Amino acid sequence: MLSEVKAIEKQALQLPIDDKVLLTETLLKSIYAEKLIDVEDSWLKEVEKRYNGYSEEKTEGVQVENIFTEIRKELGWEKRNTESCEC
Repeated sequence: MLSEVKAIEKQALQLPIDDKVLLTETLLKSIYAEKLIDVEDSWLKEVEKRYNGYSEEKTEGVQVENIFTEIRKELGWEKRNTESCEC
């Protein structure tokens, strides 16, 4: 495998700059896509775990306003008027 990579690398280094850029972008996209799939799988497992815990009454839900209040407190922000907020 290493010899194949070296051969590809040798060929890639001889490409015109525009082709090198295109090749690099394609390779990076494939790497990021694989990482995103891993992240998405992890989040899906976490969401399923939380949903199952909630639906089986093993965990309780939390009011969103309580979460925002806690975040504002930790950040040192004053409570803002959220009644007009559509969030």
